[in-house]
Amino acid sequence: MNKNILFCEFANEWLQRAKIGVTYQYGQSLTNCIKRINHYIGLYPIIDIKPIMVDDMMYSLAYENPHTKRPSSKKTLSQTANISYNIFESAIDRELILLNPARNAKKRIPKNAPKKIVKAITMEQYDLVLKVENRMQTGAMIMLFGGLRKGELLALNWDDVHIEDMYNRKGIYINKSTQKIDTNKYIITEGTKNGKTRFVPLPEFAINYLLKAKLNATSYLVCPQNNGELQTPSTWSRYWNTYQNDINYYSYCEKYKELHNNKLPSKFDPKGIPKVVARFNAHQLRHMYCTLLFLSGIDVLTASKLVGHSSVQLTLDIYTHLEEQYRNIDVEKLDKFLKYDIEKMKHDI
Repeated sequence: MNKNILFCEFANEWLQRAKIGVTYQYGQSLTNCIKRINHYIGLYPIIDIKPIMVDDMMYSLAYENPHTKRPSSKKTLSQTANISYNIFESAIDRELILLNPARNAKKRIPKNAPKKIVKAITMEQYDLVLKVENRMQTGAMIMLFGGLRKGELLALNWDDVHIEDMYNRKGIYINKSTQKIDTNKYIITEGTKNGKTRFVPLPEFAINYLLKAKLNATSYLVCPQNNGELQTPSTWSRYWNTYQNDINYYSYCEKYKELHNNKLPSKFDPKGIPKVVARFNAHQLRHMYCTLLFLSGIDVLTASKLVGHSSVQLTLDIYTHLEEQYRNIDVEKLDKFLKYDIEKMKHDI
């Protein structure tokens, strides 16, 4: 192999080998990571790349991601450091270089690098999920009160939903998921993200909702596309966008119907409906489920099993964040104490 090969050329060759046998989504993640690395050192011959150049890349990426124009998350920086290291290790194996210039890349990740934390939906959005009828409402209800991932929801069929159980175990068995195999195609695969089957009990009102939904179902899938078949990435995007528009329209009508003398505008008004409620994605519903478990007093180990995390630490990180968010410091007692103390001091003087 040419020892003057550019880093981008070698990295792209490495990528083709690395993508063999991995999922489409992981392959896309690798591709995007290498694009980030190439942005900084791609046009240098791999033999000329020094540790300081890798350090500069990590510092620059930490300061501003060229794609988002914001500081990169700790997860992005960690992935960049790992992939860089692996590519250079491959170059060592090919006898192109002697030392790995990315050997200290992980040490260049700032301790205060932001963690990407998905926010739960607001209570206003929570209320709208319960009220707004749409073909995606059933899926949203299941993600909100069962904590399913989007892939688990799309693979869910009505046989997995136990509405009437002889052992009174009413809820959902989650034993499969979808995998993206092309830009616009999912397939159903056995097992979940962490490889384990789990049962998630549902509250009674959610069970009653699903009972009605099942009676009107025309497909074996709980959340199919119009023809009853498994959704595609494009149908999901289209349906979810319509769902968000319907939620915004409902909220607008509730808040401003008096401005229209109770004659509501059409949701297809060419002038558009003003945005009055923020959009949310499917994963925010799953995070709201974690929040509901936390507020209900469910312990972290049980919560971890219910949401299907691969590690209890993942759930603990979310719980720690929620504890900081919902910590209620009762300052009233402090106010009373200080007021009494100050009055006492005045009296003594």
